[in-house]
Amino acid sequence: MKVAVVGSGVSGLAATWLLNEYSDHEVHLYEADCRPGGHANTVTFSQSGREPVEVDTYIVFNPSTYPNFLRFLNLYPDLRQHICATDMTFSVSRDGGAFEWAGNNLSSVFCQPKRLLDLDMWRMLYDIPMTAAIWSTPPDKCTLDFPARTLIQFMYNHHLLQIFGKPSWLTLRGGSLERGCIITSVPALDNPGGHGVELVTALGERIYYDRVIVASHSDAALSILRAGGGATADEERILGEFEWNKNAAVLHCDKRLMPKRRVAWSCWNYLTRSTVDKSGNAKANVDQVSLPRAYQYLPFTDWMNELQHISEEIYGPVLVTLNPPFDPDPETLGGRYEYDHPVLGIKAVRAQQELSTIQNKRGISFVGAWTKYGFHEDGFTSGLRAASVIMNESSTGATNGMTCEVRMPFEILDADHTVRHETQLAVLLFDVFEGTGLRLIVGTCLSLCLGVIGYLVNAVGACFAKSA
Repeated sequence: MKVAVVGSGVSGLAATWLLNEYSDHEVHLYEADCRPGGHANTVTFSQSGREPVEVDTYIVFNPSTYPNFLRFLNLYPDLRQHICATDMTFSVSRDGGAFEWAGNNLSSVFCQPKRLLDLDMWRMLYDIPMTAAIWSTPPDKCTLDFPARTLIQFMYNHHLLQIFGKPSWLTLRGGSLERGCIITSVPALDNPGGHGVELVTALGERIYYDRVIVASHSDAALSILRAGGGATADEERILGEFEWNKNAAVLHCDKRLMPKRRVAWSCWNYLTRSTVDKSGNAKANVDQVSLPRAYQYLPFTDWMNELQHISEEIYGPVLVTLNPPFDPDPETLGGRYEYDHPVLGIKAVRAQQELSTIQNKRGISFVGAWTKYGFHEDGFTSGLRAASVIMNESSTGATNGMTCEVRMPFEILDADHTVRHETQLAVLLFDVFEGTGLRLIVGTCLSLCLGVIGYLVNAVGACFAKSA
């Protein structure tokens, strides 16, 4: 069969690899961007007077939630030898360091010693909005718009509901993408008369394929269909349910976009500014949150030296900030990149459940990380699944004597894990704790205890001051 793969992100590359290496299908890859790889973007960064270094924007994975990607890497010893352990530490810095903490150890949690007796600090530790870990969802919408069942399954899969037995995190030393190919974009697809799919390239060529795997974002897939013979009513409805956030990733070495206190520096650093509401109270501004690299609609900075074992002594600080609250110094800038991430709200989750009704209809299938949780593993797996079910004979019924069956090199696994009974019990107990007022009682008692301790500490300090 003659198969086209439209899009060279992780999903398209997975489908192309499987068909090219493990079947007799003829497969062609198309891409509209100037480079392949999608969100896997390895770039060269050099600072004045220092050696250049390869920096990746696809950072981490683990054995528990990336089973198929790891199986792929294990097929190639040359790739496997680049796997190395990394960390997933987290910090928060508000208002330029006025409030900071990090989860690396106890000293980093209380990197501001005055916070030790601060009741709000203890409440914050209890109330950390872990739902903001969903990088494709703005933090102000996550708890309201994100389906609870999907959120709990996601957190369970990624071991966010447990303290012990968490998986080890891994990364690829030297980057995840090797560049060096030229491919052509596809502005339109058509399905004339149901006999194969007509693909129109950016050069105006019309090429017929038996099957087409559309490995692009849902909105791009819909645009390609509309530019051709038009999308079906079901394709319009289902693909149109997905919404996307545009996020800016900035590669730089400006330390102002890291926590003020070095002890709080972590792999993932959440930056935020406070605003004053109508009552005069300061509160976090979710529109001014920045993550040095965390795939979120907030400001975050990734400390790439720690994440990817890049020597700070040799290469200097290497930082990637997502949606920076202010522009880094131009002298520190290495590059700006834009990425779109799906908003996995109720409409998107409902559309995901209906995707099977439009898959492999008219010879077209749709793949991407957006078909599940938005992780590279989700995209990689969706590409493998779409390629593995390609029919054994072409739309014309001719195989030319070739065996067109896809010979799977490994079993495709599902990264979802069954929630254990003890975890369900823990969630039930937490619901009881939240819903019966026990939390209010515990919080009040803790507030009184900390207030008494604070009073005694101040009194002792005053006595020492008088005696001095």
